[in-house]
Amino acid sequence: MTAHRESAAAELDINLRRARQSAALHRTTALLLLCAGWMVGASALAEDPPAKPQEAADAAADAAAAQAFLDTAVPWQKGPTQGDLNSLAEIKVPAEFRFTGREGTQKLMKMFGNLLTNQEAGLIAPHDVNWFIVFEFEEVGYVKDEEKLDPDAMMKAMKAADGPSNEERKRQGLQPLYLEGWEVPPAYDPETKNLTWAIRLRSDDHMTVNYFTKVLGRKGVMNVTLVGDPEDAKAAWPKCKELLKGYEFTAGNRYAEFRPGDKIAQYGLTALVAGGLGAVALKTGLLQKFWKLIVIGVVALLGGLKALWGKITGTGGERQT
Repeated sequence: MTAHRESAAAELDINLRRARQSAALHRTTALLLLCAGWMVGASALAEDPPAKPQEAADAAADAAAAQAFLDTAVPWQKGPTQGDLNSLAEIKVPAEFRFTGREGTQKLMKMFGNLLTNQEAGLIAPHDVNWFIVFEFEEVGYVKDEEKLDPDAMMKAMKAADGPSNEERKRQGLQPLYLEGWEVPPAYDPETKNLTWAIRLRSDDHMTVNYFTKVLGRKGVMNVTLVGDPEDAKAAWPKCKELLKGYEFTAGNRYAEFRPGDKIAQYGLTALVAGGLGAVALKTGLLQKFWKLIVIGVVALLGGLKALWGKITGTGGERQT
């Protein structure tokens, strides 16, 4: 188990002791377990019987508690505002969205059970956080955008990375991820300098779609990752593209400001997707970030909480890792 998982577990134990003093023990425990990375698989949702009136009321309370927890878990800036991405770039945050910077983004990624890349610059999401966009800057130098893209060859290379990346995820105590294919083949816009694509991913208990945009700059690439369950992400993709119209590198960091003597990246557009940065993302677990399951899994969690509680406390089974 990684250091951050151990830290999360220690914090969880403290909060669980406090929760025993509350009449709403099962709801508080559900929230804290999920936020520490103990997620209920989407498959369990289909197996549970319909919720009874009291269970439905409890589920609504759980969802409200989860939202309240998220509201205070990290420092948020509510729109309309301007989000600062490590002074490298800025993003306009509309009224219906919220933004958190580097520190808040890293904390959320840990809560969602992800390895940090140490490149996190910020995160933007609608107020209910059904989906979100993560910004990470890779200082690789100026990427030349002259080559043509071959989606079939890229996918073959990325699938070949499943084995090594999952070995690393196993070492870190995370579920394996398997690349299923393109949701949207890669395409490059020479006007905006945006490289976009989307991939379908499968883990042991759910499917997800991750949408990517890489914005080329003078000193490197801003990685923009849209994350949500397949339905939410697909619906959010047009909104993501609209939000990125309000994205801009700061003065001195724009692609057009390249000057002789600047660092040149050692690879081009293909490597950004199939290898290079794309492979790094797969290996570090960047692609498994979920808040949505905290909300949609609550009803199922109520039905199976007793068994899960036994596993966590050791009264009914061993603790999961």
